[in-house]
Amino acid sequence: CAQLSVAAPTWTNRCPDTRQVTSKLPTNMAYSRRYDSLGRPRRSLIYSSSLVFFLISCALLLRWGRGPVDNSSLELSPLATRTGTWQLTRGTTNMQRGCFRPISQISKSEGRVRHGSMSSVRSAMSSTYPPFVDEERAQEIEEVACQNMLKSMSYAPVEVSFSRKPISTTAAGEWVSSQKLADGAPVVLLHGFDSSILEFRRFVPKMVEKEVSTFAIDLIGWGFAQAEEEFAGISPREKREHLYEYWRQHIKKPMVLCGASLGGAVAIDFALEHPDAVKGLVLIDAQAYIDGVQSPPEIFMNIGLNVLRSEPLRQIANVQSYFDKDTYATKDAMRIGRLHTYMPNWKIYNKQWMQGGGYTLSGRIRDVSVPTLILWGEQDKILGVEPATRFQEDIPGSKLVWVPECGHVPHLEQADFTADALVSFMKEL
Repeated sequence: CAQLSVAAPTWTNRCPDTRQVTSKLPTNMAYSRRYDSLGRPRRSLIYSSSLVFFLISCALLLRWGRGPVDNSSLELSPLATRTGTWQLTRGTTNMQRGCFRPISQISKSEGRVRHGSMSSVRSAMSSTYPPFVDEERAQEIEEVACQNMLKSMSYAPVEVSFSRKPISTTAAGEWVSSQKLADGAPVVLLHGFDSSILEFRRFVPKMVEKEVSTFAIDLIGWGFAQAEEEFAGISPREKREHLYEYWRQHIKKPMVLCGASLGGAVAIDFALEHPDAVKGLVLIDAQAYIDGVQSPPEIFMNIGLNVLRSEPLRQIANVQSYFDKDTYATKDAMRIGRLHTYMPNWKIYNKQWMQGGGYTLSGRIRDVSVPTLILWGEQDKILGVEPATRFQEDIPGSKLVWVPECGHVPHLEQADFTADALVSFMKEL
């Protein structure tokens, strides 16, 4: 996302009592404000400085490229979720302010009913969405593939050491008993920062059609995943443990781990620590060369998170994510990309993630030892194309496949091409 650069103020003596400060704004427009005879800035300068600090905090928050906000009107067959999953007590998905809110303590109706021209019609419809999804906002979504995945999502309980109660892990996908590829290894999909498993709504059906067991999951802190109790923080360690325990408790065999955008950093970190659990690694326009994440003061985090959730910023990221903007960068895409931000603890989890420091992997990528496929959109405007060749150089024996006419999200913009490339890779494992 955008980065701001604010020049340091410079002083110029004009007369014994008067000084003038000049600075360049991010728009390169010069401004000047006079100081009074006692050297105190006038109020207008204070307001301008506050605006600059606000913009800087937003830029720091957005330093990690988000997962996409996206959409297309493609029609895909419904998904079947894995058996054995369970769901928590029904609760609201309306974002709560203040302290941590366990899902089971939020009333069924809280935040559910809002007035609008379609409210009476939608309230009469019988809900087929899982209880953790904001039903009214979900009904506004037009894409059939998204509706199918929304209705198939469920919570898989995952026990972890940092929480006394299981983490409710959002999962969608299907086991294919006839799979022969890669000795039956399932594909596990990880999305990027501040996205959700809906990012894979077009890709999962393509893989299942090719008789490959495929699952998209939300790790704690992102997407629709939720905890029943508050815990100390969310860092790469918690995400790694959550993924490992999901694999140990539900997958139980070596997997092909696929990470998109910042999900690529999650996948690399996991493959370095648990190579025996990873039969193959797939990086889709992955982000792993920018180390750490900034943690601005909490007041700026609150402001920045409100901006992060806003429609204008989501639409900017939406447009930047695609090569074919007319087809994919639609308003429906923006609605899909924002749906998970109405989860009760979305703001709390994002604060904990920023305070956790983020991933520092640039010096360890050369240590990846599992077979690796790199898929990269030729027109990626978010990360550019240079990281693709850098990954190929740093990871021994890796294979790079360029995705034509594609931006930052090949699994959305070129789902068929991406599925074919992944299947070809699995044939070699």
